Amino acid sequence: MNARRPQRFIQFRLPLWAAGAAAYGAAYGLGVLLMIAFDAPILLAVVTLLALWPCERLVERRRIQLDADGITLLGWFGHRRHVPWARLSALCHQGRSATFTADGEVILLDERTPWWHRLFREVERHVQPEPEPADRPAEVPAAEVARCLGIGADEVLTCRPGYNWTCAAVGLVYAIAAAFMPSGALFVLFRILILLACPGMLLEGRHQPQREVRADVSGLARGRGRAGLQVPWSAVRSIDDRVAPFLLDWYHTARPGEPASRQVRVTTDAGEISFLRNDPGGAQLEAGIRKLLAARDAGHALPSGAPLSEAALSQARLSGESDAERGLSRIADAESQG
Repeated sequence: MNARRPQRFIQFRLPLWAAGAAAYGAAYGLGVLLMIAFDAPILLAVVTLLALWPCERLVERRRIQLDADGITLLGWFGHRRHVPWARLSALCHQGRSATFTADGEVILLDERTPWWHRLFREVERHVQPEPEPADRPAEVPAAEVARCLGIGADEVLTCRPGYNWTCAAVGLVYAIAAAFMPSGALFVLFRILILLACPGMLLEGRHQPQREVRADVSGLARGRGRAGLQVPWSAVRSIDDRVAPFLLDWYHTARPGEPASRQVRVTTDAGEISFLRNDPGGAQLEAGIRKLLAARDAGHALPSGAPLSEAALSQARLSGESDAERGLSRIADAESQG
């Protein structure tokens, strides 16, 4: 049997989006300079593509390679430092970041390290092995998980973005308005900008399923297909919330007495899953996840089986607050009485 191929993770000096923008900007600027110098427009596209990878290395800090016997820190100019698993310690997961100590050096994993959740999970698996089956706490039964979520054992709780086809309708209105704009250089510019933005608005409804968040007794999922993310409940780390960004919540008008919309962020071993509390099913899903994490903190083990599949299970019908309060978990009741 072939040995497992080492895994490599890149650490950038900037957040991932900023590192990509800086690399592309530098490559594009180099292409513009050469295009002007040699008066060859084709050089802009060629140089930008060829220089993108070297420019990306400029904002790269180092690489972390996972081997069979430890991790290897790969720096520039071939510098290598190997740290055995036994010298890794002080593992700490802090929601949107994690840290561990490698031979005295504290290594921070956050948005500057793509797929850092996977890296930290592998380190944790080697440094803190799972306990023997006899020492593991019993998993929360499926019926209890269903009660925490307020659904039946064979149902799926779905949280969908509340705007549905709003962006598509707005895009169609702008497209029609652009068609009747008067002539003139300024109006031509406005027309071009509107027409460039319209396709994204018109396709907004098509990408809506990729923002759906679904939960059942097995786990949590976001989206579908290759772009989706599926994790068992045991892989859920933490949950927090913040004020909903305007770009996600602009469509929603709060009713009198209704609290401001919040964006709920669930951190898992495979990445982050987020949704809005005011979206249909959002408040019920958040309450269910918090109950499950409270049960785990009380010493219960969450289900670690296969995450929920793409198979069409019957979805929970939501009818407001009455459904959100339906079927409270016996675990939560026992904790409140204790």
